[in-house]
Amino acid sequence: MPRFLLTLLATTIACASGSGPGTPIVPPPPPPSPDATSILMLGNSLTYTQDVPGMVADFATAGGAPRPVVASIAFANWSLEEHFNNDASRGAIDGGGFDVVVMQQGPSTLPSSRDHLILWSGRLRDLIVDAGSRGGLYAVWPPLGDDLEAGIMNYTDAANQNSLALYPVAQAFREARRLDPTLPLTTSDNFHPTATGAALAGMVIAATIFDQDPSGYPNPLPTVIDPDDMVTMRAAARYAVQTFGRR
Repeated sequence: MPRFLLTLLATTIACASGSGPGTPIVPPPPPPSPDATSILMLGNSLTYTQDVPGMVADFATAGGAPRPVVASIAFANWSLEEHFNNDASRGAIDGGGFDVVVMQQGPSTLPSSRDHLILWSGRLRDLIVDAGSRGGLYAVWPPLGDDLEAGIMNYTDAANQNSLALYPVAQAFREARRLDPTLPLTTSDNFHPTATGAALAGMVIAATIFDQDPSGYPNPLPTVIDPDDMVTMRAAARYAVQTFGRR
């Protein structure tokens, strides 16, 4: 990966005005092995909270893939339009040599945010294709009590209309809550992921990109994530990936 991109990724920080917890996880990635997949994640606090990119790398490796290089550019409250207009994001797409670009916007449950998601994921898709990469949408969940079904539909429609992969994390959250309504997927704000929620997101994204069965994934944080919860997460991830995932 070019030296300028390593510097760019290492120095990206969260907007000071952001409301999400934590800071972006943007470490300089190590040099990839010849057969390792390189992944760029563009998003906001639902990407960097609890290090979802790191979870993706860990699960992919646990599933038998050479450890992927996973870099991220994520700012609190950012939309895909802001990534499209951001020199760092565009430079990473154009010059980073990434195999996969994972895009994440907010819940996008409203008609206006649906239109926004479709428009800007399509424009970023054009950049991604021109760079020789493949793009996909990380479908996220809304705050607890908001319209989860609308968000799922809007992310699915955006992926369909723009010929993008779909990483159905919101569908996995829905299934996990159906199986166990007490599963601690989000923090006290009922929105940002706990370690459990971030692990479920990482499972879905890794399993979809690498065509793996998440049923065999180990517990990444055995002192934090309850073993019984991990059983539920594996089942929810497997259902979501097999039913809704698209590479």
